[in-house]
Amino acid sequence: MSGEVMQEAVHYAPKWYAVRTGTNQEGKVKAYLDHFVPKEGLADYILEVLIPSKTVMEFKNGKKVEQVFKFYPGYVFIYMRLYDEQGQVLQKPWDFVRNAHGVSGFLGRERPRAMTQKEIDIILESVKSSEGRALPK
Repeated sequence: MSGEVMQEAVHYAPKWYAVRTGTNQEGKVKAYLDHFVPKEGLADYILEVLIPSKTVMEFKNGKKVEQVFKFYPGYVFIYMRLYDEQGQVLQKPWDFVRNAHGVSGFLGRERPRAMTQKEIDIILESVKSSEGRALPK
């Protein structure tokens, strides 16, 4: 595979992007995207929507209560194909995410930068380490 073809394939591959949301809108944005992505024919472009969070156990008024805390309030992370083989923004998925109710925009505004593998590994490890268990506050 030539270097030019390999560069195009890497550029077109899905990557993680950070998307800003309104205050406490992360869940609504995720629900909207999860619901409408298949209906809009975007399942090949938008592959996963993540809200990194942990569940914390605490006592309120003598009762055990579980609360969910977001690691990055005001952000959702989307694993998606945003650029074509020539490095141009794919308009349909770009517009769909950007115009979703509750979304303020991509980090990087008009030319979003994909997260580095190190950045996303840290986030995914945080989610994995708190998965399946409620932590004491």
